[in-house]
Amino acid sequence: MKTRSAILVGAIMVLFSTALDAQEIHTAATSGDTAKVRELIRANGRLLEMRDTWGRTPLCAASRDGGDAATIRLLVSLGADVNAADNSGWTPIMLAAWRPYKDVVEVLLDAGAELPVSAQESTQILKDAAEGGLERLFDALIARGASVDTAGTLLHSAAGGGSPRIVESLIGRGFDVNKKDKFGWEPLHIAAEQGHREIISFLLARGADIDARNMLGQTPYNIAQDRDDRELMSYLESAGAETADPAFPKIKGKYLGRPRPGLTPQESVT
Repeated sequence: MKTRSAILVGAIMVLFSTALDAQEIHTAATSGDTAKVRELIRANGRLLEMRDTWGRTPLCAASRDGGDAATIRLLVSLGADVNAADNSGWTPIMLAAWRPYKDVVEVLLDAGAELPVSAQESTQILKDAAEGGLERLFDALIARGASVDTAGTLLHSAAGGGSPRIVESLIGRGFDVNKKDKFGWEPLHIAAEQGHREIISFLLARGADIDARNMLGQTPYNIAQDRDDRELMSYLESAGAETADPAFPKIKGKYLGRPRPGLTPQESVT
């Protein structure tokens, strides 16, 4: 008959072994070691739902830090919960979109991953989809009724994401191609920063100001110049862009070019 101390030692050993296996499965999942993932899960199926310090299952962790579609596909096929959220409420598809890992997002959509329903979460993932050029996810969110605020800077995000289809969709929904963010950047500046010539051409064709200046006095040409992107500089110049150095704006007036502040707090539009 086992003594109480022997039972306790045995229990501790089991817990210690389980903790090591949990760490191992997360390491294997995030590093894309599919052979190891398969081996561990076959030995202990409960590892699929083991959570790390941040409350992430192996699938959740791999969606955030791995980005290997084959690993995600394997975990899903073995029965991983595609909607298991971490301690912050982020699900695998939200984490993959934030990265962005396009192939992982595709696998999760195929697996029936649920899209966020709260206004805050759907706004965030819509921004991530635009910023990452994740067209299928963007379309799914729009079809689901995600809120699109034309007063915001979603078009800026899309200009950086490089998807002409998403950019066209947003312009069609009423976004201003010459909208400035809080730093004076317009979508054309963002496209130039990312080197997206096709987006630049698209925006120019729809009335974007080729010589718009941000708060540092930079035009899209200046942005391309900072990147030492000679090909883009040449393209912008051929399209009629000024090639002068940045010209800092002259700020005039009692409130430095801003409207007179009122007594009601105002949210900044970013």
